[in-house]
Amino acid sequence: MTDAEYEVEWQKNNPENTATSDHEMEALFHYPP
Repeated sequence: MTDAEYEVEWQKNNPENTATSDHEMEALFHYPP
């Protein structure tokens, strides 16, 4: 899954949080450096 696909999936699962940076923090856990 690409970052873009993950972003779409996350927003589908968390529609009320798309205005926050929560999904960015979440992505850090899914895509460690």
